[in-house]
Amino acid sequence: LAMKFADRLFKTKVPFINKEVISLAKVQDNYEITLKNNDVIIAKTVLVATGTKEKKMGLEKEDKLLGKGISYCAICDGHFFKQKDVAVIVNGDYAVKEAIYLSNLAKNLYVIHEKDSFKENKNLIEKLLNKDNVKAFTSYIPLEILGDEKVTGLKIKNIATNEENTLELQGIFPFIGEIPNTDFIKIEGVKNEEGLVPTNREFETSSKGLFAGGDILPRNVRQIYLAEHDGKVAAKSMIKYLRG
Repeated sequence: LAMKFADRLFKTKVPFINKEVISLAKVQDNYEITLKNNDVIIAKTVLVATGTKEKKMGLEKEDKLLGKGISYCAICDGHFFKQKDVAVIVNGDYAVKEAIYLSNLAKNLYVIHEKDSFKENKNLIEKLLNKDNVKAFTSYIPLEILGDEKVTGLKIKNIATNEENTLELQGIFPFIGEIPNTDFIKIEGVKNEEGLVPTNREFETSSKGLFAGGDILPRNVRQIYLAEHDGKVAAKSMIKYLRG
């Protein structure tokens, strides 16, 4: 779907610069965008929609087996794991909600949690752990992904006792957090403590003329249809801003 959006953009003949942005700064009433090749673009208004990247487990084969048993999105890929055995590495309420969604699809769901007890929302935890097909492993961390061409299992380790267990499964969903791609924004007060970019209803940030949309916004649900909506509203807001 994202590629279809890109194809539509290319057909509009809008200039496309395929260069990494290393800095976005405000200079008087304009914005200065510095690219990796040191080219500088000056703009009256800017829309930032650079998304997030998932925090990874840091295990060998994690990148190799992405899409072959490893996924970071339950809603996107959960249907591939109907009546299969799946592990979820959880951290936070969002992760528990994703696990609940997967529990309705998977044959067996293994919940891996590094802490010795769950600190997430009590009602969400009870809803998850009361399911017959869910088994929790607290004080455990993922140790090794098993399988060469596809995921066949996960080795986990108890950090209190050093005990190791091997889970035979077909899917692994690491929900341990996301990192917003906003390091390049050098404007004070635009980002919150998590690096996300709050906006008003018109998707304008605290810096006049700077707009943001998509997954870098502070929100609980991150889906492409929301990013598309953000872009439409932000574009209208930017036109309004330029017209004064």
